[in-house]
Amino acid sequence: MASFKLLGMTLASITLAYSQSSTGTLTGIVMDPSPARLANVALKLTSEQTGVALAATSNASGEYTSPLLNSGTYRVEAEAGGFQRAARTGIVMELGRVVRLDIMMQLGQVAESVEVSGAAPLIESESATVGQLIENKTIADMPLNGRRVGDLLGLIGNGVYIQGDVIRPRIPVGGGRADQQQWLLDGVNSSNFALEAPQALFNPPVEAVQEIRVQQSAYSAEFGNSSSGVVAMTTRSGTNKYSGLLYENLRNNRLDARNFFCRVDAAAAVERVWRRAGRAGDPQSHLLLL
Repeated sequence: MASFKLLGMTLASITLAYSQSSTGTLTGIVMDPSPARLANVALKLTSEQTGVALAATSNASGEYTSPLLNSGTYRVEAEAGGFQRAARTGIVMELGRVVRLDIMMQLGQVAESVEVSGAAPLIESESATVGQLIENKTIADMPLNGRRVGDLLGLIGNGVYIQGDVIRPRIPVGGGRADQQQWLLDGVNSSNFALEAPQALFNPPVEAVQEIRVQQSAYSAEFGNSSSGVVAMTTRSGTNKYSGLLYENLRNNRLDARNFFCRVDAAAAVERVWRRAGRAGDPQSHLLLL
């Protein structure tokens, strides 16, 4: 029985570790104006995109931590007896990032409130990991041949883009070898070890991906089976609004301009590419149509 309990605890810890790789964490200290740390302060974190609310409480040292937060913008509210309600809006959570947000409570009635708008500091003081985030706007706006997110890895500063295709983008990161990254999709290992090389199992389309974070060096021990970086991706999810997108892409060599130095009778390379795709999302889910 003891061995089964130990196995269950091990599996649970592994699941939690992978889940944290696809989400963010908010942490900080709650203080009064003196500034002394406040214990047992009730905090409420609400996603501005979905309306989903999570609760947290400061401990005896006034510290709080709220892990497993999906990417997006959050509103943070703190409430305690004898103090005004404090609220911060516009807190941006990103994939794989630990954001520190210290909260100062002001003396007063709970019915009174102090609201501050603005994002958390851009300096990431809670982690020594060196990496780069590719946000959703960049993913959606960049012109890509084939509309596969693996091509975006050429944007990172400490990598060399070698080759990209539907299945297997190749890029060495941080001086390592190509095909030596660990690939994660929503916290699940999506590397292909069939050939005993941690290459990408698949290369998802642009419309399916929310964010990409590439960790180049000094990453956590949970990513111990990678010698050339960690690539973590999260898929899109539904919001409080209906959304949709349709696109069509046509490439045909008959529409290309002729090279000035090319002979008129020279045989032109035949190229025929025609792609059509779309997606649709509602407040409860996000359905990808390809």
